Amino acid sequence: MAALVLLLPATLKKTTSPDTQPIPATEAPHGSDEMSAWAKIKSTDEIDELASFLDRFPNSRYSEYIRHRLNALRAHPSITKFRDCPQCPEMVVIPPGSFTMGIPQNELDRYGIPLGIGAPLHSVRIARPFALGESMVTRKQYATFAEETGQAGTGCFALPVDGVSWKFDVARSWRDPGFAQADDHPVVCVSWYDAIAYVSWLSNKTGHHYRLPAEAEWEYAGRAGGTGGRYFGDAPICEFANVRDQSKKQLYSTGQFFECNGGFSNTSPAGSFPPNGFGLYDVLGNAWEWVEDCFKVSYADAPSDGTARELEPCAARVQRGASWNSDHRENYNLGLRRGSLPEGRAEIYGLRVARDYPALASVPSEAPTIAQAASPPAAPQSSDWDGTWVGSWGGQTAAKTAAKIIISGGNVLEYDYSGHPVQRLGPTNISGDTLTFSTRPGSVITLTKRAPTIGAAHNHGPAGDADAVLVRQEAPSPATSSPGASQSGDWEGTWLGAWGGETPAKIIIGGDNVLEYDYNGNPQRGLGQLIISGNTLTFGRPPEFVITLTKRGPTTAAAHYHGRPGESDGEFVRQ
Repeated sequence: MAALVLLLPATLKKTTSPDTQPIPATEAPHGSDEMSAWAKIKSTDEIDELASFLDRFPNSRYSEYIRHRLNALRAHPSITKFRDCPQCPEMVVIPPGSFTMGIPQNELDRYGIPLGIGAPLHSVRIARPFALGESMVTRKQYATFAEETGQAGTGCFALPVDGVSWKFDVARSWRDPGFAQADDHPVVCVSWYDAIAYVSWLSNKTGHHYRLPAEAEWEYAGRAGGTGGRYFGDAPICEFANVRDQSKKQLYSTGQFFECNGGFSNTSPAGSFPPNGFGLYDVLGNAWEWVEDCFKVSYADAPSDGTARELEPCAARVQRGASWNSDHRENYNLGLRRGSLPEGRAEIYGLRVARDYPALASVPSEAPTIAQAASPPAAPQSSDWDGTWVGSWGGQTAAKTAAKIIISGGNVLEYDYSGHPVQRLGPTNISGDTLTFSTRPGSVITLTKRAPTIGAAHNHGPAGDADAVLVRQEAPSPATSSPGASQSGDWEGTWLGAWGGETPAKIIIGGDNVLEYDYNGNPQRGLGQLIISGNTLTFGRPPEFVITLTKRGPTTAAAHYHGRPGESDGEFVRQ
């Protein structure tokens, strides 16, 4: 099977079991007066205290960081913080402004960053303020969401003991990533879909529009007026971020390690290190942070207004900030970015949320929630909606407003607006005579049946609201199945796993159909016959390939792949 390209960093090797208990850090000797003064002011927002330190110790190794914070505070003297609910993340208001996005040549040379990953340099204007999480979302905050929504999120990539490559472990999850975490640690083992579900839940809970930050917003806020790849300059990185340092070297034997020691072998509590100029913690290190954008290596044609870049199809989403276990030093750079499969979960994946500020796009209480519609597609409650629904938004007949929705097995397979079909959609939620699905995060379409073949449609999204009347044209023919197909409902849902424990795969089952098989970010549809016999399900496209799933429990299955490239086994978990 092909090697994993987008999901995980380069191969590492772990030699002992991880333990998140802090490892005593080693401090380079400095003047006691300087270190005492630094300990008092390293997290302060007081301009006078920071300026006083710089006056006393102009050549301190912390002087570049102090200047960074002073410049940001003098440009924006007050930092506004708020929290919309007791379980919500603490938010920091980021002021509008302009900056140059990307990595300049001197940074590429300084850190050995591959060409093209942060190019071309381009100007971005953030016209309005927005709010960003002071820290990454913590385990405690995510637990509230999981308890209220039933979000499970099992199955996670991790580096096993004595392993030589990342492995998919069906038993791991955000609750148990394989190492101990306290409530104030960042939640990990979350996919992009999990992150979207979380911000959708926050929006519905608070009545405000929470979302993932756009990539440009993340970099603008991370730089906080600075231009360097690290806002703390040449100061020891271990004093400002949880990175792959000597504490990790006690657990791993390959890859790059910083010579310093921050004292944490895995994730660290939020706020353990000094903030950047805007008062944000853990901008670099601790966990990779999902952002909204589709990943494209080049910035060519990227938006210049700070909005996210959306592509169709979108095979990978952008991550920023690096993690506690990023084995290449160049990852710890504010301009560095990478793409990962949106359904992928790993012990180094987390999230930080954004929110419109002021409440420019508040979510009305009657608006449909996409808290569940943002997860990987799952089986709906009914297939009475199957067919092709055609109409036009605003009741217009012009082709530019035409709409088409194709539903099979109770799942929306395709949404076409003005001749632009979209197929990677959130799952379908059905409640009585109402069907809801998302076309992208923040945009929700609701269909309400007026008759068996007529539906009233409402589109609620960032561009505004629109209404339409849609008419069902025909119902698709279901896939052929064996007499055992009456058990197909027992298989419905989204199954995530990995071939050989390494290459990610996804299987979406709805009704009597395998709606999608995704191998390493390459989705396939129209997969032919589905056969169910007892606890075994078989599908494929012989002689190209055949896949067999055998249930080990209600939510776990062993999988076998037989095809032209060879054979492979895997473990899958139903989401």
